[in-house]
Amino acid sequence: MHSEDTGGERKVQRIGVFVCHCGTNIAATVDVKKVVEMAAKEPGVVHAEDYQYMCSASGQNIIKDAIKEYGLTGVVICSCSPRMHEATFRKTVQAAGLNPYMLEIANIREQCSWIHKDMATATEKAIILGRAAIAKVHLNAPLTAGESPVTKRALVIGGGIVGTAILRELSKYDLKCVLVEKELDLAAGTTKANSAILHAGFDAPTGSLKAVTNVRGNKLYHELQKELGLDIEWTGSLVAATSEEEMQTLQELLERGQKNGVEGLRILNREEVLAKEKNLPTVVGALWAPSAGVCWPFAMAVAFAQCAVQNGAEVVTDCRVTGFIKEADRITAVETSKGLIKAACVINAGGVYADGIARLAGDESFTIHPRRGEYILFDKTAAASLVKGVVFPTPNKKSKGILICTTTHGNTFIGPNAQDMENKEDTAVTLTGMDEIMNSARKLIPNLPMGASITEFAGLRAVSGSGDFVIGASPVAGLFNAAGMQSPGLTAAPAVAEMIVEAVLAYCPAAVKADFKAALPQNPLFHRLSHEEQAKLIEKNRLYGRVICRCETVTEAEIIAAIKAPCGAKTVDGVKRRTRAGMGRCQGGFCGPRVTQILARELGIPVPEVLKERADSHLFYEKNSADEGEA
Repeated sequence: MHSEDTGGERKVQRIGVFVCHCGTNIAATVDVKKVVEMAAKEPGVVHAEDYQYMCSASGQNIIKDAIKEYGLTGVVICSCSPRMHEATFRKTVQAAGLNPYMLEIANIREQCSWIHKDMATATEKAIILGRAAIAKVHLNAPLTAGESPVTKRALVIGGGIVGTAILRELSKYDLKCVLVEKELDLAAGTTKANSAILHAGFDAPTGSLKAVTNVRGNKLYHELQKELGLDIEWTGSLVAATSEEEMQTLQELLERGQKNGVEGLRILNREEVLAKEKNLPTVVGALWAPSAGVCWPFAMAVAFAQCAVQNGAEVVTDCRVTGFIKEADRITAVETSKGLIKAACVINAGGVYADGIARLAGDESFTIHPRRGEYILFDKTAAASLVKGVVFPTPNKKSKGILICTTTHGNTFIGPNAQDMENKEDTAVTLTGMDEIMNSARKLIPNLPMGASITEFAGLRAVSGSGDFVIGASPVAGLFNAAGMQSPGLTAAPAVAEMIVEAVLAYCPAAVKADFKAALPQNPLFHRLSHEEQAKLIEKNRLYGRVICRCETVTEAEIIAAIKAPCGAKTVDGVKRRTRAGMGRCQGGFCGPRVTQILARELGIPVPEVLKERADSHLFYEKNSADEGEA
């Protein structure tokens, strides 16, 4: 940036101050009118006013009109964090003819209303922050953007649901896009081991990034489902209460959800609940959220990545980030285990490792700690004695509780618990954890069919120090964070992608592609077809007639398609998560060796080189001479 020549004498500013209510997020704790009144008395302030939502189209028009009417040379907006709408407001003032760097934002939401309960204290602090921003504008000078050679490439770190959603959103623009993932496959972290629920959005605190992106993300999935062929069932969800005290909590959730913009929420009585889910004998009522659903997260992450690839993006797996290169205090390249990758913008979607990645770049603005959640999965035969959709217990401050949910594939699970961990690799299943899950689930369904359980597993959630998502530009130029993506991160992913890409484009402008391909070609799911449709497929390709996984009716043709597809399977678990071969009652006991043979053949490698999941997860070894002699 270069400051414009002012002839050596600083111009006296004509400043406008605009104070946002943010609905009730600010106005409930900060006396907005008093902030306006005090701002109007500050030197150089020629206009001050407030409005419900300054970031809205009408709010932006108020700012534009005032700039023109009062001849403003500087603007102060008292609102939420600059990380939310700084790019938006700079565009707003620029559209009215004002240099965008003559804008300052006073954060009176996160720094005042959200941390103070006393209105007088919060208001006093908001006035101080407003005065500081006004003083800063007096010292500002108009800036013009300078030019220097950069590689117009955006690099995404992390191949989970958030990273792949960001990659797809970036691929809509005239940018070179690449995603790097440290594991051999995509979605190998939190995305592969979570509750697979698309939340309605009533749980997160009103005004938080979680709340905003949850509701928006839920709506976006309704559009994306058809475009990408996403495996989603909009089942709705119940939050079940087993006491009158818990019914009071449901009322609080209802009111919060309505403030968050969730539609269709309703509290049901016992009879209405049992009409939806008959196996809940202890229930007295429930909160019904019709906009919730269940999905297959791994397949969604792969679909996001495949769509990005068909639009010119690149995905590199088994590629660990080791450092960053900077020039003039901004990132210009990323050091990886596969070499140096030049990039003007880097998006950190590193899951539980996001804080470590940020620190490599010099950003210590947030921390992440892992929270483990354990699950028990039941065979499909148990669904009749469990639930048809999603049933939560009444939540507490730490967790949504041990829920009972039937997946899109017909298996039901119970879990997760919530164990704060130190080790970011510890996904072990524990005896105490299993007891906790079973005992909690029995409060809703006393007679759990534990004889029908087929496996247990655990996943780690990335919890930020603030408890909210970390989204937006880092203090380090060129770095953008999408971190702390615990629940409802899966639901929020496409909305988080929108916010990140908006911030990236403000830093590195790019035009929209005219030829962006939004939809993906769809492969048939053999087990969901009629006998007539199956017969026609077999006529075209005889490998559809060769069933490899009997539990899930997965054919050899489907396994080969999963291996050969963009971002295709390279491991046994990669095949399992794309096709469900190995996810049935026998958990791969029958089909595992055949899947291994197919992988070896299609990848052109010996059987001993076929891996289960990670780089050190060999399943088979060559016989040595001693073994052969004994034989």
